[in-house]
Amino acid sequence: MLVSPPGSMKTSLLMAIAQTWPNAVPVSDLNTAQLIKMKSAMSSNFLRTLILTDMQKIAQRNPQVAANLLGNLSAVADEGFTGAEWDSNQMIPRTTARCTIMGAVTDDYYHRAMEGFVQTGFARRFLWAQVRLKDPQILAEAIIHQERLQFTSDIGLPPNPTMSSIPFDLSTQEIRELEECVRYQVGRNAIAYQLIVKMTAVLKWWYETMRIDECPADTIFEFARCLGTNTEPSSITGFLMPGGGFLAPLPQTQTPNGTNGTARAAHKKK
Repeated sequence: MLVSPPGSMKTSLLMAIAQTWPNAVPVSDLNTAQLIKMKSAMSSNFLRTLILTDMQKIAQRNPQVAANLLGNLSAVADEGFTGAEWDSNQMIPRTTARCTIMGAVTDDYYHRAMEGFVQTGFARRFLWAQVRLKDPQILAEAIIHQERLQFTSDIGLPPNPTMSSIPFDLSTQEIRELEECVRYQVGRNAIAYQLIVKMTAVLKWWYETMRIDECPADTIFEFARCLGTNTEPSSITGFLMPGGGFLAPLPQTQTPNGTNGTARAAHKKK
């Protein structure tokens, strides 16, 4: 979940992801009936990522309806969604649907809703990334010069993997170091830890598949800057420029809170 002030282009970033990946579906509004219709696409892996461009829209419903939908989304993101209590006979076997969920919330909504998210268990099923534009003036400059801002990358995308085709190639030491990345996530829970570990494994496979001469741990630890309350929010301006492309590579940073960087050293050694 991306957390930032209004006008930080978090929705634009999510839409760029949706336009890049054909199995990522963005929705600006959602209810349980629509979620049930998506269930077969999720269970068949045709729909792998559900993008909620405005989480606050869900909260504008009747509180009981919103709470029920958030519970169903929690199931989709974790143990699996089998359906609502009213959609069919509960005694018959049904398929279980899971997929990745991404979303965006404003700072104000995040602080108002987080207590409820924690109590219901919704919060611990996601990584909450605090982001902002390093230079908000970039939006005004784009208007002045009539230039379109785009999130683009010249790093090639890997082919969509078949089920269970991504190898889990992380050492025990690498996994231990990644725990530091989620120290300040909600409850410092196992789900957040598992998410960052899986992200690293996928990124390592991606870089090796596309022969990208970069260390995946560097990327993960850079991203981890926006997961902790003791660090400044991560800047996304490094990936943004008129007409697309990189402004500059993001600078390498120290491993959060003094870990020894063995993960990166091990990767480079390989």
